[in-house]
Amino acid sequence: MRFEIRRLNGEFRITTVYVTHGQAEAMTTSDRIAIMSAGRIGQVNAPHFLCTGPRTCFVAGFIGQTNLIEARLEGGKIGFDGYRMQVGQLHECRRVVADGCGSHTPITGA
Repeated sequence: MRFEIRRLNGEFRITTVYVTHGQAEAMTTSDRIAIMSAGRIGQVNAPHFLCTGPRTCFVAGFIGQTNLIEARLEGGKIGFDGYRMQVGQLHECRRVVADGCGSHTPITGA
């Protein structure tokens, strides 16, 4: 069904709103996906960008990005469980949740 929907969209160049709870279905049929929770839109983006840049813990968990680490941000580094890692441009705050994709995250001892 998902491939037929994709084919029809391409053939007739029509906008389609398709509601599904199937993640694989949404990822393969959509140019853009809106992830909703409790009647509110959490994030809208292309499937690839939802996977590589979820903006909330809910979106990350929904798409299966479960390597979330609660940490503290200090001096441009996040610290957790005796480890520290350099992060990009962030403002100082008390608590952060880090998305730790194992193949892209260097971790060094504190």
